[in-house]
Amino acid sequence: MKDSLKQAIQPTIEKTNTDWHLCRVQWLESIKNENTRRLYSRVSESFFLVTSWPVGTAAVTRWVKGLREAGLKKSTVNAYTAALSSFFGYAVGCGLVIKNPVEISSLRYKATRFKGKRILTRSEIKKLLGGINTQKPLGKRDFGLIVGFLLFGRQSPDWRLVQMSDFMFDGEHVFFGGEMIPAGLWSVLARYIQETGGRGPFDYLFLDRSGSHPITAQRLRAIVRRYADLGKFSTIRVMDLCHTAAELRQDGKQADSIFIGITN
Repeated sequence: MKDSLKQAIQPTIEKTNTDWHLCRVQWLESIKNENTRRLYSRVSESFFLVTSWPVGTAAVTRWVKGLREAGLKKSTVNAYTAALSSFFGYAVGCGLVIKNPVEISSLRYKATRFKGKRILTRSEIKKLLGGINTQKPLGKRDFGLIVGFLLFGRQSPDWRLVQMSDFMFDGEHVFFGGEMIPAGLWSVLARYIQETGGRGPFDYLFLDRSGSHPITAQRLRAIVRRYADLGKFSTIRVMDLCHTAAELRQDGKQADSIFIGITN
């Protein structure tokens, strides 16, 4: 009886493990920055070595507690937790879990505001985005670039060099890195794509003025500086957008609600 029961459930177990493995492989492939990919691979592998399915908040909490008890630096614990959160966010998009079990603010140490590190307020975000003319194709591009960094907080190459194959569609919603893209943002991006000749599955989303090449890091910095100047900000860097995204997530604020309706 036990053998027949084992044979009956084994295919399901193998399929489930295969699904998780494929999801992890696809997640790592979606991360373009090599250093980030190596870190996330190492962190996720260490987590799965000591954790069995199904994974819930309790398992994640035990894992984070172990990191703290091991004497790791606060910044390291936060980086490892962010890596795991990125994976489970992607797993939500894959349909393997309903909710990200890592999205709990108490799991991470409170961020320290270092000198030179800038966190934009909600009013500053609205002021920055309000200076973008989304009636023009380049304005739509710039809006999508800046909002993407504010929403996802990813390393510059991950969003700047995003390709159409990096997005997942479930028929109703669009996901990037396992996180759902707000409908308002995707509407702007879809119009930008349409107005600039469309895209193939492996084409870059954000293109330069020629429409032939992806946005360079230098050009991205210039775009951010331009709108910072229009808003009469002293200085805003790309990393400030990412820091702001991290702060919004940590405080549990609905970051996407800030951007809805901010189009000219």
